[in-house]
Formats: sequence, C-alpha cells, structure tokens
Amino acid sequence: MRQHIRLPVMADESVFTVQDALRCLQLGAADIISIYPGKNGGLLNTITIAAMAEAAGVHCAIGSNLEWDIGSAAMAHACAAIPNIGVEQYAADIIGPVFHTEHATMPALGPNPGFISVPQTPGLGLEVDWQRVESLRIGN
Repeated sequence: MRQHIRLPVMADESVFTVQDALRCLQLGAADIISIYPGKNGGLLNTITIAAMAEAAGVHCAIGSNLEWDIGSAAMAHACAAIPNIGVEQYAADIIGPVFHTEHATMPALGPNPGFISVPQTPGLGLEVDWQRVESLRIGN
C-alpha cells in the first residue's frame, strides 16, 4: 500500500509486540510506528521497538489507551528519553489524565489539556495514594 500513496503510513493497532514491530519493519509496511508501554508490554519493550525502528529509519509516535496517571507518567518518560519518538512531528497522544476525572497519585498528572510535564522525582515520579485507589475500587 505504501508504494501507491504519498501519505505516510502509521502502524498502530498492528504493532503490539517486539515481534510485530520486527515483522512490520522487515516488510517495510510503515513510515511510522505507534508505540506505548501499555500496548507493548512495558517500557523495556517500548524502548526495544523504538530502537529497532530507529535502526530501520522509521520514526515512532506515542499513542494512548487512556492510561491512568501511572501509565501516562511512563509514557511521558518514554517521550523524553527516546529520541526516536517524534513528538515534534507527530502529536503525542497522552490523553489519560484529561479523560479520567479521578486520580490516585500524588501529584496528579492532569487534567492539563495540551501538555504534560515529565515528573522529576525518582521512579516514574508519582506516589500512588493506595487509600484513594481503594476508595475508587468498584464494589466498595
């Protein structure tokens, strides 16, 4: 398909695993690969996919599954740490903090439509408020 159109093709819902990314790259199926830790099975797999894509000359974009603050913090860190995630070229889709009305981290990441700050404290930069998590549990 890429040979017959001029628009860049993004592989999104076709790349979940490192193996999916390898196959996509081997086939030359995309100009851009959409990555995110929740879909890829964690930060290590996201880093691996981005490195493979970079070696193949393919850019990455970050997408969202409406992650809660912890997942969104992981995504923000990935954007800041992985040079091949082209947030300047392709809008970063970290929309969980805007979507969710309840937050259970200190500090909460959102809602701040249009931007997200990378937490600066150790780990992912957020502390889970376990009492808040428990209060939000369904069936409580």
